[in-house]
Amino acid sequence: MTGNSARLLILGANGPTGRRTVEQALERGHQVDALTRHPETFPIRHERLQVTAGDATDPSVIDAAVADADAVICTIGAAFTRQPVKVYSTSARLLIAAMDRYEKRRLIVVTSSGLGPPQQTGPVGTFFRALMRDHVGKTV
Repeated sequence: MTGNSARLLILGANGPTGRRTVEQALERGHQVDALTRHPETFPIRHERLQVTAGDATDPSVIDAAVADADAVICTIGAAFTRQPVKVYSTSARLLIAAMDRYEKRRLIVVTSSGLGPPQQTGPVGTFFRALMRDHVGKTV
């Protein structure tokens, strides 16, 4: 990193959280590499933004993307499905291995799942958290 500016790799950049993260990074003067499976639908354009087509579960894509990054922000999301979801575990393994290989130490992972302690949500909140965790979102 030079000064207060960094080259940031943002995974899951085309989702709502990823897009907002890209916007905030650019507003703060960072160089941004936005990784998305669908670059043709990525709505943001900026001189400090590079949009890269790729899948976060592809080892060569992750390796190349991490090599040039000062820091990584992961905003990968997955839709609810009845099928097993492997994007989180696969991309995390690849990401950590690449970061270790290139001696990168800055990683932020953002999730949109509810993470508050059950005692703060009350009995109704506890019920719905358990329903989401154990049934609706079990594969995620």
